[in-house]
Amino acid sequence: MQARLFAPVAALAALLALSCGKVAGPSEPVENTGMCVTDFSCAYGEECDGAACAPIAPTLRPHIQTASFLLRGPIDANEASWRASHFDVLIAVGDLDVARAANPNAKLYDYLVTRFNRFDLPGTPKTAMAWAANHGYNGEDFYLHYKEDTVVPTWEGKVIVPGYAAGVVPGWVPGSPKPGATAQTRDQSRVPGYYSGGEPWWMANLANPGYRKFLDAYLAGSLDGTWWYNQKWATGPADGTMIDVSIWYPAYHEGVLEHSVEYYGIPVNDSHPYTYAVESSFPALAADMLEEFGSTKDIMPNYSHVLFLNYDNRCAQNIQKTTPWIYGEVWVTYTGLSGPTQGTGRCMSEDYDYDQGVRQIIYQTRAGGRRVLGAQDLAGGLSGTDRGKMLTLALYYLVHNSHTYYMYESTNQHSQAEDISTWNYNPAVDFDIGQPDQIPNGTTDFEGKANTKEHFLFKSGPDPIDNTLTYHVWARRFTNALVLVKLMPVGSNTGSLSATTVDLGGSYMLLNVDGTVGAPVTQTTIRNNEALILIPAN
Repeated sequence: MQARLFAPVAALAALLALSCGKVAGPSEPVENTGMCVTDFSCAYGEECDGAACAPIAPTLRPHIQTASFLLRGPIDANEASWRASHFDVLIAVGDLDVARAANPNAKLYDYLVTRFNRFDLPGTPKTAMAWAANHGYNGEDFYLHYKEDTVVPTWEGKVIVPGYAAGVVPGWVPGSPKPGATAQTRDQSRVPGYYSGGEPWWMANLANPGYRKFLDAYLAGSLDGTWWYNQKWATGPADGTMIDVSIWYPAYHEGVLEHSVEYYGIPVNDSHPYTYAVESSFPALAADMLEEFGSTKDIMPNYSHVLFLNYDNRCAQNIQKTTPWIYGEVWVTYTGLSGPTQGTGRCMSEDYDYDQGVRQIIYQTRAGGRRVLGAQDLAGGLSGTDRGKMLTLALYYLVHNSHTYYMYESTNQHSQAEDISTWNYNPAVDFDIGQPDQIPNGTTDFEGKANTKEHFLFKSGPDPIDNTLTYHVWARRFTNALVLVKLMPVGSNTGSLSATTVDLGGSYMLLNVDGTVGAPVTQTTIRNNEALILIPAN
């Protein structure tokens, strides 16, 4: 290790140790030693730009930062260049040199899954098994295994291991097969995650030192290009990696680990050793990449639904205190339907989504976190809907600061075959709404504070569908726009009868998705789960 790295690596090691117990929040920064470690080392509004703190600056548009996530190779060079030239953050990038030619300042992130061992799939040119054999490890130790024949939840009626009953994984102990542990070979006893369609994803032994070393080697080579291409990217390594399906929640009992060899008989709760293995893996990877490259490489866990960003789970919360960058599908989903209000097709609502998808995001980013905020608009097919585009963009503008990134999709698949411009892009982002502006005199913001530039309550009243409910129109002022958002109270709907009239207090023009504006108005209507971006007429 180079001597110049001792101080920052030691600081990151402190964060790693904290991840195994009660941790200090990111508002309590690591001591700055002259070289930053992660973005938590820097003041609010700054980032660890390689090895020193520097102001966070959008690369393309002065008023917004956008992101893209693509789990397939580019259709052609035109798509690759278009993508890089339209987003500040690109997750899963096939060719870093092509992307940087189109957008030299874009943040480029690799894609990695660590909680499941997906490194030995058929056809993989460089496997974890081969790496283990070459470095003195047993690659089978990189998996979790059942000690006894186990019925695995969510796999009912589905064969997991050929030759065994549906929903069952055989156990393995030395001397197997034997009664209660009937695996013929150790690999038959691997622990699967939840069924999500298709073949099993086997849970990785994240606490295994050899697996940790393999992840270091794989990630370092993936970031600089050498793992797959045997040569480094000409423009330098990626800025970091997004780690998918990253959190393990004991409450959901995935893997029924009390039946595993590695954790046999240990009660599954928030203090389970596997939670420590998961949460410590992110700062450990960050520390190891800092040592490898001599500069910060961001580690970005994918929390999926916004619920999990705020879920009362020690693993999920502690990761946020050691790991600045987090991806979440925050506004999932705008369905365009009048109901239901919960379940797979639920509408967004004031009750369920305002606090988690607006307030808490503001608090997390104020504390130094960086958030890539995914929005899925699934009501209009591949093209999405104008209403969904404006609602999700306006929700983003309520929370907007330099630590946030907006990502629009009209599909819940990041690998859609069609050109990315048709499903991963909201053209309304190109209209420059300016910078956050002061709230009106005599008004307080959403926290009850005066003289701020945050969002505030513009209007409220009885919901037209059910007058026992209360609607709220939230607003935020920008130097070139007024943003209004009205979320549905649970028990109401989003149809035309939910519309309420709003006096604007001035003359404004409605911004359309394509960047055009309408005729000046001083009054308008707004439905539940609708947003308006209004441009001053004078």
